[in-house]
Amino acid sequence: MTRALAEAAKNTRIAAARNKHMNYNEAVAFLLDGEGEVKPGLERISKLIQDLSNPHAGMKIIHVAGTNGKGSTAAFISTVMLETGKQVGCFNSPWISKINESIFVDGEMISDQELVETVAQILPFSAGATHFEKLTALAFCHFRNKNCEYVVLEAGMGGAFDATNFIATSIVSVLTKISLDHQSFLGETLKEIAKHKAGIIKNDSQVVCATQSKEVFDEIELEATRKHAKLFVLNPSDFTIVKHTIDGSKFRFRSFSGDDLEYKIQLAGHHQVENCCLAILALHQILKTCSEYEECDDVDQLVLRGVSKTRWAGRFEVVCRMPWLILDGAHNFDGVNTLVENLKEFFPGTKSTFIFGVLKDKNVEEMAGKLSEIAGCFYAVTPDNNRALASSELAKILRKNFENVHDSDKISEALKIVMENAAHDDVIVVCGSLYLLNQINLEVCKYVL
Repeated sequence: MTRALAEAAKNTRIAAARNKHMNYNEAVAFLLDGEGEVKPGLERISKLIQDLSNPHAGMKIIHVAGTNGKGSTAAFISTVMLETGKQVGCFNSPWISKINESIFVDGEMISDQELVETVAQILPFSAGATHFEKLTALAFCHFRNKNCEYVVLEAGMGGAFDATNFIATSIVSVLTKISLDHQSFLGETLKEIAKHKAGIIKNDSQVVCATQSKEVFDEIELEATRKHAKLFVLNPSDFTIVKHTIDGSKFRFRSFSGDDLEYKIQLAGHHQVENCCLAILALHQILKTCSEYEECDDVDQLVLRGVSKTRWAGRFEVVCRMPWLILDGAHNFDGVNTLVENLKEFFPGTKSTFIFGVLKDKNVEEMAGKLSEIAGCFYAVTPDNNRALASSELAKILRKNFENVHDSDKISEALKIVMENAAHDDVIVVCGSLYLLNQINLEVCKYVL
């Protein structure tokens, strides 16, 4: 250990001793220190986990990685697993309203007091750890405190060198749709990004994969073969949509017993049907590890109940209908493309008002170009994140190909103007970054209650 690290560790332990009665805001400040900082590698998290006496030991982990659809897929899996009566932990990121939203056990978010107490456990060992590494360690300590048997673990930015990949084994690796995003960290090509994401695949394990482009699938198949992992692939022909509305979908897909069943979900959009089918495919492998469910006649009903109950905030979420106000966490081109397709389907011929804010490392021009296909006007805003693109810069980019652009900076300002001047049938969409949704949630109640 270098002198600098040794001194930092000493200072951290002193701080811990002084903060035996740390309050919630201080605990959150500790966790958020270094937010946005990206330091690839598993050395720091592995040491932190080891110093914490391997809180993940004995847990059955379902590891989910990909570009889009991770959170929804993890939500479907964890909600179904709750139906089994098992103790289930779930880790996801980023949160929307408060950091506690990243950590759930049995459907219950970690409480403020539990967060404070668990921060006290990890703080003495956290010198040099990044924000996301601390949060990952915190989650597993909480899962240990709660005696979790299963953990649904959503990767952060990548895969191979993501902090969540300190785990040596998983009962199944789930790979959602992979597309271009975070190129400055993961590589400029789909092949490079796919290689990173496929890094969560473990030796002699099970892998469940969404429909992918050929170059992405080739990388996944190569990694699965190299690690002697059994690969299960979801194909578009595997499911049939029966009914599709803004309030959810009905579709047919194979059951645990092999017969086709009709499933119903509350999440809107064709992509959510795919996410749910991917989750069900993963659950086929997960539930085989539960001896009491392997021969259970009711397992299909268990899955049906679980997926029908699943909710996931900020993903084509309708929060108001007069006018229509939709929150969507689309934060890359693939996500924006899906958003536009959904808007075309549910509001054909309608020009939408977009409250739009992005981070600097996104392909803003492509995202803006796609949204412009159905835009009536844009309100450029600045997300609450140190990697945010300033609204003034975003407005300049938007004006290259679109005239009706307003630089609002603050979401509260944009929402006030839009909602107070909207007609009952207008469609207003907040998108571009998940970090916007926290800000919008603080304001939207003024207009929709």
